[in-house]
Amino acid sequence: MLTDNTINAYVLALRARDRMALQQPGPSNRAPAPPVLYWTSHFYGVLVPDGGYTYARVLRMGTEDNLHVIGAPVTRMLDAELLLVPINFADLEHWALASIDTRQRKITFYDSIATGGAP
Repeated sequence: MLTDNTINAYVLALRARDRMALQQPGPSNRAPAPPVLYWTSHFYGVLVPDGGYTYARVLRMGTEDNLHVIGAPVTRMLDAELLLVPINFADLEHWALASIDTRQRKITFYDSIATGGAP
C-alpha cells in the first residue's frame, strides 16, 4: 500500500535527483532548467479539504517559504513552469498525479485506474 510517507519519499528523491543534475558541469551556454514545483502529498488535502476549495489556503500554501522549486528560482507558485501535485483518493486507497504546465496553460491528470483512455 502506498502511504503519504512513501509518496513524500519519492517526491524528495525527485527533488534530490534534479538538484544533482543541475549541479553537474555542462556547457556554459546551457539554458537554465525550467522551474519545477514538486508538492508533497499533503498539498491537495490542505487545498481542498472535504471537497471544498478555499482561496486563503492556496495563498498560504503558495508563499515563498512553502515553494520547493527545482531550477530557476521563483517567488510565486505560478512562476514555476511545471507543478506536480500528488492526489490521494483515500476511500479507494489510490493515488493519482496532476501535472500543471503554466506555460501551455494545461492540466494533465494521470490516473492508472481512470477509464476513458486519457493519461
